[in-house]
Amino acid sequence: MPDELKTPLPPDNEPGHHPDVEQDKPRLRKTGRKATEATRHVFGFDFDDLYRWADRPLGIGPDSASVEVDADRVVARFGRWTAEIDRSNIVGAEVTGPYNVIKTIGPPHLSLADRGITFATNRRQGVCIRLARPIKAMEPTGLLRHPSITVTVERPEELAELLA
Repeated sequence: MPDELKTPLPPDNEPGHHPDVEQDKPRLRKTGRKATEATRHVFGFDFDDLYRWADRPLGIGPDSASVEVDADRVVARFGRWTAEIDRSNIVGAEVTGPYNVIKTIGPPHLSLADRGITFATNRRQGVCIRLARPIKAMEPTGLLRHPSITVTVERPEELAELLA
């Protein structure tokens, strides 16, 4: 091809050039502790067979129970119950357990000691998320508010670290 018919390559298309933002890679955002993906994280619940059997009639199963975390909020779904938390309301998160089966199996459970709510699908371990301001979750009117929520998700260490 004659040289006069060739058009020069734009500098951004020359071999070896890398744009400031790679389109096929996730963007990272800075937090106080470390860079994290600016996408949402989804944690499924870790179901034991006994809990799966007891939870199914209540509409609680792997398809209706999850914890979603994004930059601004955390949403815990447990069958027909939902807890929404602003990330700025979280003061701590730690892995806890084991739990008493009687106090955790079935629908959400209310702690009589501190009014915390538990969404449990196993007795081994979960994540207790402590809040600055109590939230509503168990009953629709909001009269009952919870200063913490415990969720028995898969990868509890990862969730606790993400929220800490």
